[in-house]
Amino acid sequence: MASYRLSDLNVSVLIIVFILIIVFLIAARYANPPVRTVTKTVTSMTTITTTSPVTVTSTITSMTATTSVSTTTVTQTVTVTTTVTTSVSSLTTVTTTVTQTLIPRSTINVPQQYAILFSGNQYFILPQCNVASNPYGPENLGTYGLLNCIAMTYGALTIISRFYLPPSGSGVILGIYDSTQAPSAYTPLLYVSSNGSLLVFGDYTSGPRGSYMCKVIMPVRPGWHTVIAEEYYSSGDYWLMLGVDGHNGYCIVPYGNIPQLFGLNGPYPFSAIGVGYTGWWPYTPGGWFFFNGYIEYIALYGTVLNNTQISEVMNGELPARGLVALYLANNYNQTTGIWYETVNGLNATAYGNPLKVPAPG
Repeated sequence: MASYRLSDLNVSVLIIVFILIIVFLIAARYANPPVRTVTKTVTSMTTITTTSPVTVTSTITSMTATTSVSTTTVTQTVTVTTTVTTSVSSLTTVTTTVTQTLIPRSTINVPQQYAILFSGNQYFILPQCNVASNPYGPENLGTYGLLNCIAMTYGALTIISRFYLPPSGSGVILGIYDSTQAPSAYTPLLYVSSNGSLLVFGDYTSGPRGSYMCKVIMPVRPGWHTVIAEEYYSSGDYWLMLGVDGHNGYCIVPYGNIPQLFGLNGPYPFSAIGVGYTGWWPYTPGGWFFFNGYIEYIALYGTVLNNTQISEVMNGELPARGLVALYLANNYNQTTGIWYETVNGLNATAYGNPLKVPAPG
């Protein structure tokens, strides 16, 4: 409560001063800086003009705060209702709303309610882009699937996935290929071996000094696994890193050759979840290799993770920085066959009716 004696002053100025003080105090109380945007709305303010001494009383009658959380931001709204009484006017109600969008969240909590079941001839096709300029292989332009698009745009592709491998589980989790019939160029980027005991992350390259299959191989067993797979360009070389449940391995593409993820032998119009063409890749049956297992989520980044972010993944959270696409099993609509992507609307299309089921224990 505050009281002042005034003369020859527009009382409306005093009321505005009170409102601004209240807004400042509320913002200071509820802010979580730095703030991206702040909008303020004032309604129901009455202007009074007088030359007589006036007593003004201001009282906060209610205050509410709400917080909404999206995938990557936190938005907070604070609403304050104030009653203002003067000695020359009736009661005036002032409602002030402060809405602030806080900085992007550093991590994203991943719901673990559902998983998508792949049990043969079931897969998703990711969206495509047109590559009109590729600094890694200027001659290989055209239509590419999302996995290539990210790598060729940002110079890196990081895949984070959590999947469940049943006792008979195997198959390609993510693959790229140039045709849906008999591909002439392809790479099963991430797959579980035919016997279910190995997880392979690899890419193929060729050049004047020969061809090479760069691959990282880690052991797996039935159950849940959290995987981080990275392929990126750095100082003239292409690197591959595979981490499974906290254990890591590396591979470097020799001679500076361009791998297929960056456009060698491209274009590759098809990026798929749940299938890939394997040909002569090791530990596979050759030909099309469908995944048999459960996928809880797949996150795709255009950057390489640092050690802090890797620790966050191992603790069940996803880094928000550099995230290009996030496919959560919870957001798959089995009726429409659309796996809704929650960051940039890069929805995937289902084939063979993959099933949305409660996540296995």
